[in-house]
Amino acid sequence: MIRPIFGFLGMLFLFGVVFADSSTQLSSRWQVGQAQRVVVDFEVGGDLKLQENDKTEQVPMSVVAELTYDERLLPAQAESKRRALRHYEKAEAIIKINTGGAHPVLPEDRRRMLVDWNRGNIVLTCPDGLLGREILDLITVPSNSLVVDALLPGKTLQIGQSWKHDSETIQALIGLDSIAVCDVQSVLIGLEEENAKIQLRGTVEGASDGVATQIELKASYLFNTQTGRIAQMHLAIKEEHDAGPIGPGVSVVAKVRLAMEPIETPDTLSDQAVAALPESTESLLPLDYEHNPSGFRLAHDRAWHVTSEQRQRVILRHVVDGELTAQCNLVLLSKSPSGESISPDQFQKDVRFALGDRFGKFLSSEQWQSTSGMLCLCIVAEGKVDEVPILWRCYMVSSNDGQRLAVTCTVEQSLLERLDNADRVLIESLVLVPSDIPPDTSAAASEPVSRH
Repeated sequence: MIRPIFGFLGMLFLFGVVFADSSTQLSSRWQVGQAQRVVVDFEVGGDLKLQENDKTEQVPMSVVAELTYDERLLPAQAESKRRALRHYEKAEAIIKINTGGAHPVLPEDRRRMLVDWNRGNIVLTCPDGLLGREILDLITVPSNSLVVDALLPGKTLQIGQSWKHDSETIQALIGLDSIAVCDVQSVLIGLEEENAKIQLRGTVEGASDGVATQIELKASYLFNTQTGRIAQMHLAIKEEHDAGPIGPGVSVVAKVRLAMEPIETPDTLSDQAVAALPESTESLLPLDYEHNPSGFRLAHDRAWHVTSEQRQRVILRHVVDGELTAQCNLVLLSKSPSGESISPDQFQKDVRFALGDRFGKFLSSEQWQSTSGMLCLCIVAEGKVDEVPILWRCYMVSSNDGQRLAVTCTVEQSLLERLDNADRVLIESLVLVPSDIPPDTSAAASEPVSRH
């Protein structure tokens, strides 16, 4: 019985029957102006690796997130590979870390998002106002729907044929900062009615949050041959990396379930809504930060990351292309009884005393009123720490009612070009607001950090 069956199959193959059923065109037909409904279920489980006193502590963590949004493909900008406008119906997560946790939810006034694919990076901005880091993290999940159909080879393949993926596509798909090694490929494994079944496997070496990371990828996805669109994707990501300059290490497995369906363009993504979008998103790129206990708020570029929050002080670190470039300490000081700002001479003496043996010389002194209406004083000093040339940009920011904030930006002189004026941009946006929290009056409150 077996041999006749094989003989019959062989005859079908010779006559082209099996050949016709075992190949299909794998090309996306998602066109500019078309819309889709996207549903994302995202789960992460594993451990955070906290480093303290040369010891690593494993802390259990989990994330469960749900996102639902409509997405319309837009003409790409000159600097972008693809662009889309989204309107989120739902975006929320439950985060558990050890015995604590959080429940971020997308605010009603931040439902629209512009999504730009620039090389390997995905840039999300809100045309209705600045985003906070918490909101940005909430809506930044792997398996980005703007990128998914770029996995398709754009040609006809037979069952069993495979193709490799480029690093820019994989970087944008899973949201890494950069990729050094990309060994990821997909294979067409079957055809069933209107769907082509595809599997993806591979490993990636790159950088995440300023530290080297290794990732294993496994995915299965369905391509609808009638609509010319990917309809579903199940993606598993195993990631392992040590603690970095802006966050703990991780040993986690993430699972993403993505469903996409073509829809008629909704009113939220209408031609009128698209026509009203800003021509440039540059002014929307900074992230909003407010620290109510300390009585200040500011906007900062996305390279700054808050790494420590206390009642009177905050630490931010600046990371560019995975490299730590600077650290910024912000400390609420005692309110000036007279309502006047500190004099340049006195501030210079304070900086000189705080730096001690590290001090080399002063480079400049400047006073001005910021665009946010604060009185600003900046003293720039240089020196050395462990024979490494260091620059300190020390700011005193005061409000008209005597509220004061000391800000110290510490940077190795070899990294000045990467920092550029990111600290000055932060200072220009800073606003002091009334606070009943007692300020930090300790001698170390305004002391610049020695290094990073």
